[in-house]
Amino acid sequence: MADFLRAHQLNIMLALSSMCMLIAFFAAITKTLSDRRKMALIYLEISAAVLLMADRYAYIFRGDESRYGFWMVRVTNFLVFMMTAAVLHALNIYLADFFVSDLKFKEPPMALRIMEVVVSLDWCLIIVSQFTGLLYTFDASNRYVRGQFYVLAYVAPLIVIIVHMYLVIKNYKLFGRIIRHGLLIAYLIPLGAAFVQLFAYGLSLVNIALVVMAFVVYVFAIIELNDAVDKANKLTIENLEGEKRSMQSLFEQTAGAITAVVDAKDKYTRGHSKRVADYSREIAKRAGLSDEECDEVYFAALLHDVGKISIPDSIINKRDRLTAEEYEIVKNHSIVGSDMLSKITEFPYIATVAKYHHERYDGEGYPEGKRGEEIPLYARIIAVADAYDAMTSKRSFRDPYPQKTVRDEIVKGAGYQFDPKFAGIMVDMIDQDVEYLMRETVDDSVKVNSVDLTTTDDAHFGEYRNLVSDGIAIDSVITTVTMNVEPDAGAEKNMAMPAIILFGSHDGCVHEDDRSIKLLSYIEYGELFFDGHKICTAARDVRVTKGSTTSLRGMYSVEAVRYDDHIRIDIHNGEDHLQYVVVLREDVRNVYMALTGENCSIDKVRISRGKKSISEDYIERIVPKVGHINRLNGDLENVEIEGYHTAKTQGIRVVDGLRIAFHTQTLPYSNHIWDCPHVMLYTVPEGKEDTSDYTIKSCIRFDGEEIGDVDRSSVVIEAKRNENFEGWDAWKEYNKAGAECEILFERKRNRIVMYTVNHGVEIKHTTKLSSGDLIVYVGITGENCALTNIRVYGGID
Repeated sequence: MADFLRAHQLNIMLALSSMCMLIAFFAAITKTLSDRRKMALIYLEISAAVLLMADRYAYIFRGDESRYGFWMVRVTNFLVFMMTAAVLHALNIYLADFFVSDLKFKEPPMALRIMEVVVSLDWCLIIVSQFTGLLYTFDASNRYVRGQFYVLAYVAPLIVIIVHMYLVIKNYKLFGRIIRHGLLIAYLIPLGAAFVQLFAYGLSLVNIALVVMAFVVYVFAIIELNDAVDKANKLTIENLEGEKRSMQSLFEQTAGAITAVVDAKDKYTRGHSKRVADYSREIAKRAGLSDEECDEVYFAALLHDVGKISIPDSIINKRDRLTAEEYEIVKNHSIVGSDMLSKITEFPYIATVAKYHHERYDGEGYPEGKRGEEIPLYARIIAVADAYDAMTSKRSFRDPYPQKTVRDEIVKGAGYQFDPKFAGIMVDMIDQDVEYLMRETVDDSVKVNSVDLTTTDDAHFGEYRNLVSDGIAIDSVITTVTMNVEPDAGAEKNMAMPAIILFGSHDGCVHEDDRSIKLLSYIEYGELFFDGHKICTAARDVRVTKGSTTSLRGMYSVEAVRYDDHIRIDIHNGEDHLQYVVVLREDVRNVYMALTGENCSIDKVRISRGKKSISEDYIERIVPKVGHINRLNGDLENVEIEGYHTAKTQGIRVVDGLRIAFHTQTLPYSNHIWDCPHVMLYTVPEGKEDTSDYTIKSCIRFDGEEIGDVDRSSVVIEAKRNENFEGWDAWKEYNKAGAECEILFERKRNRIVMYTVNHGVEIKHTTKLSSGDLIVYVGITGENCALTNIRVYGGID
C-alpha cells in the first residue's frame, strides 16, 4: 500500500487539489449559506488546494540543485506548513460560526477563541523555523530534512483537532445528526494519518488527510444544509396547511353561524344543516370521492338551506300542512339561496347545491326539473342526506319516523327521487347504524335519573329505581360487570339489594314518560333481583334455572350474554350463584341491561367483554324455537333464514330453461322491504359440486336491488313496477302473508338472464360471465324469510 501511495501520490495530490478548487467555486456560488460560513468553506478549500499543490511541487523539485529548484523547494515547504495551519484556522472559523448561527450561542466558545491564538503561534513558529531550522532544514542536495524539533509542527494541529472534537462531543445533542457525525469522522482522518506518518517517511499522509478532511466537512455541511432546507420546506408546507386548516375552520364557523341563524327560525330544524353535512360527507367518502371533494360536499351541505331565511316565520312555524301557495313560497328558497351564495365566487359549487338540492332523479323536482346526471353530483348526494334527516327529525306536524320506515322510503325513492347509487350507500349506512344514532338528538325526552358506569365506579340506590345506570348492551359476547355491594345500615335484607332492568330503546337508556317511550321505541322485558326474585313484563318467559343466596353484600360479578332470542345472566357472589334465562320476542333487535336497586351502594364497578361469541348450547333453550318451515319438502329442503344470508338452498346448476318455483313468507317479526328472498349466482372451485367455498357473481333481491360485493360492471338490472304494484306497504304485506314465486333462467354462453315477477315488481337481471364454459350455480337465500315447497324444473343444457 505504501509503495502504491509513493508511486501515485503526486497524481493523487493533483486530483485532490483540483477537487478542492472546484468545491471552493461551488461554495462561492451557493446562496443558501451564510456569508461567514461561505467564506470559511472557501478559505478551507483554497487552503487545502494550495497545501497539496505546494506539497506536490516540493516533491517534484526535491534534490533539484538549480537556483530555481533551490527557491521552489523552500517556498513550497513553507507553504505546506503555513497552509496546514490555515486549514485548521478555516475549520475554527467554520465551527465558531456554527455555534453562533445554528446553535444560537451568544458568542463562540472560549476554547475556539484560544485556538485562534494557537494557530497564530504556530504560524509564528513556522516563520521562526525558516531562520533557525527548528522544524526542518535542507541538505546539500536541496532535500527536505526533519529538524530537531519537527514534532512541534504537529502540536498545534493536534491541539486544534482535539479541542474541536471535545466541543462536538460536549455539545453532541445540539448538533444535527449529520454534521456531528461528519465532523467527528473528518477529525479522525488526520489523526490516524499523523500516527502513520511518524513511521512512514517520504509520504504526505497528513497533508492528504487534511485535504480529505476538508472535503468531508464540505460534503457533510451540504448534506446538513439540504436536510435543513427540507425541514424548512416541510415547516413551510405545515404552516401553509395550518393556514389552510385555519381558513377552513373559519369558513366552517362562518357557515355554521349562518346555518344557526337559518335553523333558529324553526325550532324543529335546529341542527338539521350540520347533520345533513355530516351524512353527506360520509356518503361522498363511501362513494370514493377525494378528501377535498368530501370537504366541498360538507360545506355545500352546511349552506344548502340558507335561502330559508327568506321564508316568513308564519310559514316555517306553521303546525299544519302547508297550502299550495305556501309551498310555492317555500320552494323559492332554493333560488334565493343560490342568489345569496353566488357572491362566493371562490366556491361556486355552494350556490349550485343550494339551487338544485331539491331536484329529483326522475325529473319531477324543482326549480328546473333536471333529471338523472343532469343534476350536479353534490346536489344528488345532499338530496339523499337531506331527505333522511327530514324523516328522522321531529317536525311541527309529526314525530320522527322509525328508522325502518325511513329505510323503506329511501329504497322506494331510489331511481325516482334519488340517485340509486347514493340511495344505496345511504341504505348501507342505515343498516350499519344498529343503535339508530343517525338521527336528531331528542333534547326533550325525559330520561330517569341515571349514572354512566363506564365513567364512574360507584352509585347509591335509595328508593327503588330512583337511580338507574345507562344501558349496557347484551350480545353474543359475554359482558361481565363486577362490583362491591353494601346494603344500607338498618335496611331490611329483602329490601336492600341491586337489581337488573332488561330493556330495549334507541338510545340505550331507561325511560318512564309516555312520550320518550313512544319516540325512542322503549320496551321493558323484565326486572331481575339479586335474591332470585323476578318481574316479567314484555319477555316471553323469565326463569331462574339454578341458584342460591346467603348474602347480599361483598363482591359480585354479573355475566350477561345473548344467543338468538335467549339471554343468560349469571350472578356470582363467592359460592352463591344465580342464573336467569330470559326469552325475548322474535323481533328484538337490541337489548340492554341497566343496574338499579334500593337501599344499597355499589362501588369498584368494572365492565369488561370477552373476545369470542358463544355457541348455541351455552344457553339452555327453555322455550321452543318458533319454526316456519314445518311442512313437506319439495325437490330441495325447506330453508328458514333468520338474519342476513344465514342460510340458503342447495345449489342448482344454471342451464338454459331452468325454472325454480317456491313458496316464500316473511318471518312474523320482520317489517322491511329487504326481508324477502334473494337470488344468488355463484361459482365453486373446479372439481367440486356445491360447497360453502364459493364466489358470488351476482345477487338480486326480490325488490329489484343488487346487493353484495360484486362486480357491478358485469350486471345489468331492469326492474320496474307494473299495474299490479300497489305500493311497498302492500308488497310487504303480500310477502308476510305468503306468496308463490317463480324464477326463469336463460343461458346463452357467457350470459345468464333471470326473470321473475312478484306482486307487481318485474325483474330482468342479466349477469355477464368471464367465460361461456364457466359452471354457475344458483342458490335462493334472503333475509328474515322462509322458503318452502321448492320445486326445480330442469332445462336444456
